[in-house]
Amino acid sequence: MNDLPHIIGSDIPASPPEKPRIIRPSRNFLYKNYFLFLLTAVVFIGAMIIFLLFVNTWIGSSRGPTVQQQLTDMYVLLSVGFTVLWLIAFVIYGIGMYIYVKQMVFIVHGSEIVVKKGLINKTEKHVPYRTVTHISMRSGPFDRLFNIGTVEVQTAGGSSSSLESMAEEKLEGIVIYREVRDYILTQLRLFQQQEKKDSTLVTGVQDLSSGLREDALLGTLQDIKTILSGKFQIIEDKLAEISKELKDLHKPF
Repeated sequence: MNDLPHIIGSDIPASPPEKPRIIRPSRNFLYKNYFLFLLTAVVFIGAMIIFLLFVNTWIGSSRGPTVQQQLTDMYVLLSVGFTVLWLIAFVIYGIGMYIYVKQMVFIVHGSEIVVKKGLINKTEKHVPYRTVTHISMRSGPFDRLFNIGTVEVQTAGGSSSSLESMAEEKLEGIVIYREVRDYILTQLRLFQQQEKKDSTLVTGVQDLSSGLREDALLGTLQDIKTILSGKFQIIEDKLAEISKELKDLHKPF
C-alpha cells in the first residue's frame, strides 16, 4: 500500500521545470475501488442471505418439512446464483477499472494542467492557470485507509457552494497529494508573477507609445504655430505697407 505514483523527476522544484511534470495515480487507487466493490457485494449478498434465511425459517416451519426443504433448496440456489453473478460482475469491473486507471494521466505544465482519462470515451481537458481560483486537497476515510488523496482544481466557472462540485478537474488516487498540491500552487504563483510582469511591461510600452504620440502631436502643433506666426507677420507687414501708401496718397501736393 506504499506504492508511489510514477512522477518524472525526484523533487518538486521551486522554479518552473523545463519539461512538464507527469503524474499518474497510485495502484492503491485501484485497490480502493476493488475494495469498495467487494464491500458493496458482501453487504448486498449478506443482506439477501439473511432475508432468505428468515423467510425459509418463518414459512417453512409452518408449512411442514416438504415445503421447508423446497425453500431451503431455493434459498441455496439463489444464494449461489447471486454470488456467481457478483463474481462475474467483479471480473468485468476489475478489468475495466484497471484499464481506466492505467490510462489516467495528469500533466502539470508551466501555464496549465492537463487531465487525460476515460475508458470508452477518452477525454483530454486543459485547465489554464489564468482561470484557476482555488486549489484544494481531499482524503476521505477510504482514501486514508489506502494512503491516497485527491487534488481538486477549482476555476472561476463554478457556481455551487460545494468545493467538490465546483472542482473543474480532480487529480485522483495520488499518494503524495500534499506535495502535488504544493507544487501546483508554486507553479500557479510563478505564472501569476510572470503574468503581472508581462502586464506591467505591456502597460509601460503603451504609456511610452502614448507619450511619444503626445510629444509628436505637440511638436506638430508647435510647427504649425511657428508657420502661422510667420504668415501673420508677413500679413502685418503687408498691411503696414498698404496703410503707409494710403497715407501718402492723402498728403497734399
